[in-house]
Amino acid sequence: MKLFFYCMVNFVFLLLACSLQAQPLPPSYKLFPLPVSELEAITVSWLRTSGFQVSELSFNMGQRQFSAQIEGTIWKILLKPHSPLATELWLESDADQAANGNQLAELGSYLNDYIDSLASESDTMNEFVPSVVNALAQTVVCIKATINDEEIQISGFFTDKQGLIISTAHDLTEFHTIKVLLWDGQEHDAIIVKKNPEKDLTLLHINYTPDAYISLLNGRSILAAGERLFSISCRNNQPGIIKAGALIRPPVTVDKQLLWKISMETLHGSSGSPVIDQKGNLFGVVKGKYRGRDAIGFLIPFETILEFLNTI
Repeated sequence: MKLFFYCMVNFVFLLLACSLQAQPLPPSYKLFPLPVSELEAITVSWLRTSGFQVSELSFNMGQRQFSAQIEGTIWKILLKPHSPLATELWLESDADQAANGNQLAELGSYLNDYIDSLASESDTMNEFVPSVVNALAQTVVCIKATINDEEIQISGFFTDKQGLIISTAHDLTEFHTIKVLLWDGQEHDAIIVKKNPEKDLTLLHINYTPDAYISLLNGRSILAAGERLFSISCRNNQPGIIKAGALIRPPVTVDKQLLWKISMETLHGSSGSPVIDQKGNLFGVVKGKYRGRDAIGFLIPFETILEFLNTI
């Protein structure tokens, strides 16, 4: 009987030890200023180049989950959208804690180098601004909205002589009032004519006839290699700030929407700014910037703007 009890106790301790040994280590976590799809492509590419076998890709509620194996070590990676333009990377490994941290640090270093390489592509050529672009500075307005007793400021631009203005939608959710500040200091009350959160676009109207506007008849969908782009934005309630840059290919997909990336200083408050070519043709609208990276921005394409305007 004693022998049986002794064997049972040892068996229980053996099961407990195996169970504890099988428990995965707490996952490591990092936040990267990249959309989920782009972070997934870069991460999987690095894993395979490093000799990992990647498998079990799954998709759920915008998240990506997959495993990677090398020399008996298994990684489990989860990519969770933190925002449309930023992603959480969770790494769980069956290696010891120190190795787990080193692995994430190595991957994180590679991803940060990738992000830095994009920022280093920022156009440092002569900042000459064509006269056509300068002339369109007056088409840009500062949009000020009061939300929960706090004022936010974004940018927008006239699209015709009827006082219609295009801007982004993500900052105009639960607003109390919206005012539009013109380049000459005039301020007007604005109303929302149309809004599409999925495309992140808003059409506003003010009772004003602008002297200049950015026509939607000559928009651009494709650029030649090396073509320069210019954004005209509002910052600190000062419209007409011009920044030069260039396109970064290929485009990325965020929440099922195609976005262009640009190597261009993207200022706080510049969401909704028009981005035009050197002849003044519209190429896109600034959606936002890489988190913490002013040198890179995301653009809503010209085609998306037309789809937004043509949809009831």
